[in-house]
Amino acid sequence: MQQVIYTLLNYINNSITHDTYYHIAMMILEQIDQIEHYSLEKMAMMCHVSPATMNRFCRQVGYLNYSTFRKVVSYKETKIFDNRILDNNYLNSYSQAIFEFIETVNDLNPSLLDKVLACLNSHKRILAMGYGSYQNYALDLQKNFFSCGKFIEVYMDQIRQNDALATMTKEDVVIVTSLSGQYLKNPNLDVLKKIKQTGCSSILITLMRDPTYLEPFDYVIQCGNIEKAYAGKYAIIRLYDLMASRYQQLYCPVIKE
Repeated sequence: MQQVIYTLLNYINNSITHDTYYHIAMMILEQIDQIEHYSLEKMAMMCHVSPATMNRFCRQVGYLNYSTFRKVVSYKETKIFDNRILDNNYLNSYSQAIFEFIETVNDLNPSLLDKVLACLNSHKRILAMGYGSYQNYALDLQKNFFSCGKFIEVYMDQIRQNDALATMTKEDVVIVTSLSGQYLKNPNLDVLKKIKQTGCSSILITLMRDPTYLEPFDYVIQCGNIEKAYAGKYAIIRLYDLMASRYQQLYCPVIKE
């Protein structure tokens, strides 16, 4: 469901006019927790459009039809927020978790990091995949690498990610960011199978230790303790900064401002 929310918010945020599709997106967001129980006809009626228009909207935001869209919505991830963060007594442990993540990233094996960056440098096409929150951070990575003359494809919605992945070959490389593994474990996405089918090189950024999900990748960067995944986003931010800085140092002494 998280990915659908990011897709709809992205559509709304980038809509030039508040047209029919804009209002459909708003209505779906308002009813997001109930969508899995709504038929095409009922959702269309609630949005004051025809079923055909509802299906066209779903295609517009990257889904085959309303049925496919509803199936993706029905997949439940763990909650995003940790209510304990509002507790002052919890603040010290949360701050410590952030510190540990940053220290772990700073202490990454330099040889591994350089091999990953060499992989990125040697491949012309690079695709970054992950849930919307990590894709937001990847936009900054995209900008920094572009300043060094290397373009990374970053798409917010899952359908465009999958479409891009389907056109990749053994000459390309994909970066997957999935700290707790939800992205890789989602049966509606089947990311591992799709990557294998392309034959492209692959890099995984994660906290997982399960070899089932690690072994299919050519390179694995483990950023810390999965038990503290609630603060893991700070590891991603730091890692992306480190990757960009090291890439510039190795391959791009002069950057584009």
